[in-house]
Formats: sequence, structure tokens, C-alpha cells
Amino acid sequence: MTDIECLVVESKMKDYTHSLALVIDPRVPDEWLNDSFCVTGHGWGTREMCEAMHEYVGKDITNEVCGCEEPTERPIISMMYDGNNNLITYDCHRCNRKWEGAR
Repeated sequence: MTDIECLVVESKMKDYTHSLALVIDPRVPDEWLNDSFCVTGHGWGTREMCEAMHEYVGKDITNEVCGCEEPTERPIISMMYDGNNNLITYDCHRCNRKWEGAR
């Protein structure tokens, strides 16, 4: 394959446009795809973008946003996995709220 069909979602930020793509090409085998989003670089453009992409694929956003963000603000959530206790801790870098949950 040289061309793959993707759904591109954009969010307008103050100084730039943030874009993310979701592979939706039926020719791509399921085993090649992740069952969760892999968002790197600048992360989610806005909370609205995060919510829209999760809604599109029918996934929960509980551990992707904190709730303190405005719709046009970027969620800044980090995740720490404690393999010894099989525990995942989430940390919002906007309001410093911490919570435990599933990945």
C-alpha cells in the first residue's frame, strides 16, 4: 500500500492548527492497528479534539482528560505505571489532580 485512508481531525489553536489522523482504511489488517490511541509530540490539540476522536471510535475519555480543561485547552495528563503493584496513576499537569485507574 502506498496510500492509506485516514480521518484527519483538526483543532484551531491560538497560533497554529493542530492535526491528528486516525487510520480508517478497511484494507489495513486489524492486527496492525492499536486498540488505543498513540498520541505523541504535542498530544491532543484540544479537549474537544480528544472527545471527538474518542466518541468516533466509541472509547471512554475518563483517563484522557481531567475535567479542569476548557474545551479549547489541551489536556496535559501523564501516566505512571507501577508494575510491582499493577497500579496506574494519572496526573493532570494543569490542576495537579491525581487519580488511579485503568489504562
